[in-house]
Amino acid sequence: MAGQITISTWLFLLLVIIAAIAVLDRVLIPSSRWFLRRRINRVIEEIGTRLDIEIRPFQLTKRQVLVDRLAYDPKVIEAIQSYAREHDMPWKSSRTRFWPTPGKSYPPLTPFSISGPDTGSPKK
Repeated sequence: MAGQITISTWLFLLLVIIAAIAVLDRVLIPSSRWFLRRRINRVIEEIGTRLDIEIRPFQLTKRQVLVDRLAYDPKVIEAIQSYAREHDMPWKSSRTRFWPTPGKSYPPLTPFSISGPDTGSPKK
């Protein structure tokens, strides 16, 4: 246990670079995102008070959260149930046609694709 370990210089430099990237990825980049998001929200709030309009703050919603919200929406579930009744099939088998499954690719999910340009109702 008291012996020395020698490694080549290029291997040492490679390990240092990998460690630096890990520190950047886990510590510095998330904190800079938080700092910038906070400043952007302040600017949006200031614009809202000066122009007397309401602008929603900058939000980052993960795509999976949007997919889950859409999948468990009561209107979507009712549409799946009515489809199952119309086609005389069990609810679970009709659900597999519309329900998100792991590994399946989806088109980009945006508020516009869910509700349409200026309407509050879902696209049909």
